[in-house]
Amino acid sequence: MYEYLRIQQFSFRVIGINLWAQRDQRIASAPCRYYSWTVATAIITLLMGFYIYTSEQDKAIQVLTVFLQGVLSVIKSGMFVAKGRRFIKLIRSLDMLAAEANVKEGKEWKHENDWQQRIARVYYSCCMSTGTLYCAVPAIILLYSWCFNGHAIFILPFDAAFPFNTAHPFFYTVSYIWCISFIIYAVHAIAAMDSLFCWFIFNISAHFRALQRAVETVGAAMSGAEDYASLHGRITRTLHYHRRIIELSAEFDELYAPIVFIEISVSYLKLCFSAYNLINLGDISGLPVIAVGLVTITFQLCIYCFSGEKIKNVSEAVSDRIYLAFPWERVPPSVRRLLLLPLMRAQRATNLTGFLFIVDHSLLVWIFKTTGSIIGFLSATKSENTNS
Repeated sequence: MYEYLRIQQFSFRVIGINLWAQRDQRIASAPCRYYSWTVATAIITLLMGFYIYTSEQDKAIQVLTVFLQGVLSVIKSGMFVAKGRRFIKLIRSLDMLAAEANVKEGKEWKHENDWQQRIARVYYSCCMSTGTLYCAVPAIILLYSWCFNGHAIFILPFDAAFPFNTAHPFFYTVSYIWCISFIIYAVHAIAAMDSLFCWFIFNISAHFRALQRAVETVGAAMSGAEDYASLHGRITRTLHYHRRIIELSAEFDELYAPIVFIEISVSYLKLCFSAYNLINLGDISGLPVIAVGLVTITFQLCIYCFSGEKIKNVSEAVSDRIYLAFPWERVPPSVRRLLLLPLMRAQRATNLTGFLFIVDHSLLVWIFKTTGSIIGFLSATKSENTNS
């Protein structure tokens, strides 16, 4: 289990959280570093909020994406710390279930976890690229203006209502370091929680695929067997395995439902504002930051929506495997009655919810469709303000 959580564990430790202690497997943290970093992030997020409130539309929207990222980072990391013991318990339960079912050596398990690692690496690279560009572009502009124009242009990664004059070199340095601290916290908090979410999804999916293989194996054994009573124990163990997967999936959905709701709602707004900033870009130096940020936000939404669709499809496929795997014309009535309950249970899809919606492909399509409407509304509002 632990080899699949290296990126998540590293990201959690950066912001002052240990995913688990070495001995007792409980949530542990470095209180001073985590809470001080969280407070600093929350304060600069509030300062961005004051700046947004007092600025015109275009300047406010330029900062809104970063502001929402700060809100999302603080809330998601806080939820994880509050529910840390339940997260650790769910991780251990999934690992123990895999050990009991002896599925870790199967190709389905390895395939799913290999894909999870690839997606986590790519997503972490996107987040780090966005954060690096936010930090590097102002420094490049400062060095260029100082070397070639003879005077320094002090530009911060993002604007906020700082209580001091950021045009002064000392206060600019303080503000710049504060902004970098905010970006590091936001990048690692989001990357950790989202890649951990991806780990849960792919491991639950691996369990469902291992269950399908187990059903096929039992069905094949039943096709050539004459004593069906000897297969009763194998069928019972397979049905128990199915029930445990559904229980852990329900626990996962309960844990992540508030996080998914906040994630989808905030990321949807971030997508709208980033696309608006890209369309109304005034300074070409901001193009790399906005473009890479837009790709990262889209990737973030795709991870959640495709994961919800993946869980739904793989859980529904179990009923088809049960129906097709067994020779029903030869199965005695007692075994048919035994298989009736999992067949009915598997026809009810395991959905990933966000309280008010189900997370799947249709939600992603709706987000992309309504993004254009929001951008049109913001553009119309800008035109009215300009004309007036």
